[in-house]
Amino acid sequence: MAKIKLKGLLNTYLFDPKDESSVLSPGGMGIPYKGIEAETGRTVVIKVLFRDLTENVSNVERVKRASEIKIKHNNLIEMLDFIEKDSIYHDISVFVEGTDLSKIIDHRKKQGKVFSYEESKEIVNDILDGLEVLHKNKIIHRDIDPSNIRICEDGSAKLMDFGVVRITGGKTKSLTGMGTLIGKPNYSPPEQIRGESDNINETTDLYALGITIYEMLTGKVPFERGNEYDTMQAQVNEALPFNNILSDALFDFLVKATAKQQHKRFQNVSAFRNAFNNPVERAWWQKKQMQILVASGIIATLGGSGLFFRHQHNTSIGKTNIEKANKFLSIAKYDSSKVYFQKAVEYIDDGSVKQKIEMLNALIPAMSDFYNARYKNAFDKLKEASGLDSGDADYYLGELTYNGLGTVKDYRKGWEYTNSAVKKGFGMANWRIALALENGLGIKKDKNKADQHYLESVEAIKKLAEAGDPEALGNLGGMYTSGKGLSKNEKLGFENYLAAANKGYAFVQENLADMYRYGIGTPVNLPEAVKWYTTSASKGHPAAQLTLGRMYLYGEGVYQDASKGLDFIRKASDQNYSAALSDLGYQYFTGKFVPADYRKSADYYLKAVTYDNDNIPALESLAYFCKTGLGVDKNYKEAEKYYLKAIRQDSSRANQDYFNIAKLYFEGGFGLRKDEFMFIHYCELADNAGNTVARESLGIYYNQQGTEAYRSALFNTAREYFNKAVLKGNAIASRNLKYMDQKGK
Repeated sequence: MAKIKLKGLLNTYLFDPKDESSVLSPGGMGIPYKGIEAETGRTVVIKVLFRDLTENVSNVERVKRASEIKIKHNNLIEMLDFIEKDSIYHDISVFVEGTDLSKIIDHRKKQGKVFSYEESKEIVNDILDGLEVLHKNKIIHRDIDPSNIRICEDGSAKLMDFGVVRITGGKTKSLTGMGTLIGKPNYSPPEQIRGESDNINETTDLYALGITIYEMLTGKVPFERGNEYDTMQAQVNEALPFNNILSDALFDFLVKATAKQQHKRFQNVSAFRNAFNNPVERAWWQKKQMQILVASGIIATLGGSGLFFRHQHNTSIGKTNIEKANKFLSIAKYDSSKVYFQKAVEYIDDGSVKQKIEMLNALIPAMSDFYNARYKNAFDKLKEASGLDSGDADYYLGELTYNGLGTVKDYRKGWEYTNSAVKKGFGMANWRIALALENGLGIKKDKNKADQHYLESVEAIKKLAEAGDPEALGNLGGMYTSGKGLSKNEKLGFENYLAAANKGYAFVQENLADMYRYGIGTPVNLPEAVKWYTTSASKGHPAAQLTLGRMYLYGEGVYQDASKGLDFIRKASDQNYSAALSDLGYQYFTGKFVPADYRKSADYYLKAVTYDNDNIPALESLAYFCKTGLGVDKNYKEAEKYYLKAIRQDSSRANQDYFNIAKLYFEGGFGLRKDEFMFIHYCELADNAGNTVARESLGIYYNQQGTEAYRSALFNTAREYFNKAVLKGNAIASRNLKYMDQKGK
């Protein structure tokens, strides 16, 4: 793929979004790529912003102005440009060699280490210096966290993304639902979580930096609760937890830095810096007071049943199990997730956890049914899980609905399910959203939006695929095979399909069979294709049953056996699989493998469109039957209806089907009134769609009308018709006009 070229005011930038090696760590605002500045050859960072960040025009203008300020400081990564191309916005900044602070913290956590106070001072003071410059320029960062702090090779720290974050809007709903949250819930203060944009000020950034310092010093993110909603609730309502690693002085500093009420925090960088660099130890009487309180608790415990400490212990164990359960849930390890949620309710009484257990009780058997092609059962159980707030279930409901498996094929309903999955945080659903936008499935086509959703799906799909999720492996296979969202690599596509198929996923087993059949990512191997079609078909996957049936009918890769072929096709049609119903309609129409029976043919086609409005061959066949009276009563009005449905589902059919309708109106009868105006209307539509026969027919019609008008001495009317005929290429009309000119008519 050619690199995308972005033209700024002074410079041009190049990057390739399909080059996986160029992708840097994704953030909350967009996906960053390494690119180059064409004029100098230097490396830059090009962040492709998520579209919902840039929906407000005034916000985009603010960011453009921010990019023009050109703030330069040793502790800020310089913003170079802000460019719009094809309705997608790109933030361009200088690339700095180094490592994000988040990666360093994670690395130390794995080693059982944290930053000492002395180690943290240099980094924190660098960030404070950069932040002070932003605040003096009236810019609030709004997204300070370890992933936005770059530790350079010389040890200095630089703050990133100060231009992008001035956009109001983002990926995460605020706690009130009245707006969206910029920043990450783990680091965002209450005013930001509540969507109170008017209250965002310097203290907002200092709160987030306080949380970052807490994580550096303790290795813990204080309010992280395993999911965004609970994390946001904790940020708003819970006190900063004490950690034994912290000295009393540092803990007191952090309590003030992360106070829930803004007026109780440090009000500016200078006050924050002074307090951080000079932490004040508690006075002796404050320590004594704490000791007395603790002692009182001990005395109470010794004198009573110890219920308080037992409750604290149980709560801690319960929360630990919830965290584990949510982590397993995020990688589709549903059985393990359920186990830890069940352990959690042994220690704490939490209604939301009980609901998740109930949801998993529906989702786990639903997924077994889904992977083993028991689609009707899967659909019913997924509906139950969806009602219990499962984004995973919404995604799979969308997949079944888009494909017409276990339910009526309905692109619009599929779009609704998949959109709901995205809103509930199921990132893999962006893949289906992208496909729908690219192909206009239940929604208006939008290539730019499709590309954005492809990009947004990659990280989520890869995370699930690494955990061995069959659906994610199959989607990864589709992305590599098609080159959508990832650089095209048919071999990798084949390998991912094979991995998913080996996990017993019937739908992907059929995809893998296609790869062997057509030699995609692997040499053509019909015996292997037949093996995988048979495996998938034996589980009940109707698409595999239909393909295998056709192979037996025509002897492709197997000995020809029409009876066996028809049996497979009927198995698929018994599941109301539209393509199989349509195929049986064709068989009864042609009479090649079964006795010809137009009535049965029409019945199968009618049932096919009942389960899939997008079945173009069935729609056009029904239109033909209604037009000719084969198998049904002759009915031109019904024929028009089916032709129009076919056109709505696939505009490429307009060329012929509009002309078919035109001929119905020209002839009239059988429920449709003869109407020359409608004849002209549909011929014009067919002509506009490129039908040359329709164009010639209009030329002939206009010439005939002109001739009749001439004979009636309506010379002006005759000229109008002849001119229309000439525009349609009618040579006779051209001669008729010359004749009128000669006669002075």
